[in-house]
Amino acid sequence: METQTLLRLAALAAIAGGVMRVVSAFTPYVPGSAALEGLYAAIDLLLLFGTIGIYVAEAPRLRPAGLIGFMLTIAGLASIVGPDGEAFGLNVYQIGIGVIAIGLLVLSVQFLRAGTQRLAAAFWLISVAFGVAGEAALGPEQAFAAAGLAFGLGYVGAGWALWQAPLQHRAKAAI
Repeated sequence: METQTLLRLAALAAIAGGVMRVVSAFTPYVPGSAALEGLYAAIDLLLLFGTIGIYVAEAPRLRPAGLIGFMLTIAGLASIVGPDGEAFGLNVYQIGIGVIAIGLLVLSVQFLRAGTQRLAAAFWLISVAFGVAGEAALGPEQAFAAAGLAFGLGYVGAGWALWQAPLQHRAKAAI
């Protein structure tokens, strides 16, 4: 399969996962709902695949810190795929979203420094801000919804930018 095709598929995954995450921000959580757990698993997998493509396309401009941010982001996403639970007395979901937030914070700073993926980086930074400080200002449910909305919009923006970028822009990032 050609690199352009793989990156286009990653762009579609990021857009689809981002749109689904935006919609899920307005969907009430029902504990133990198989349908919701399936939706969240699909979102997380799409965002995982999208993140890989977004990073690969931008890797030459992101310095080692970008690689660290990418690795943290995909590790966090991978940890939350599937039903939420505990391991060794720890809430895996809470830890996973914390790791994602740190990863996206680092990755966003590198995107801004490199002058690429500015819209996605801005939304991801807003998402982290809502996740960290939003609860005090908005309350836990509203902060989680606002963070999820910004998080999803960041992926839509990143996927769209990846879809629009000409292949020669990504030539050095061949898979």
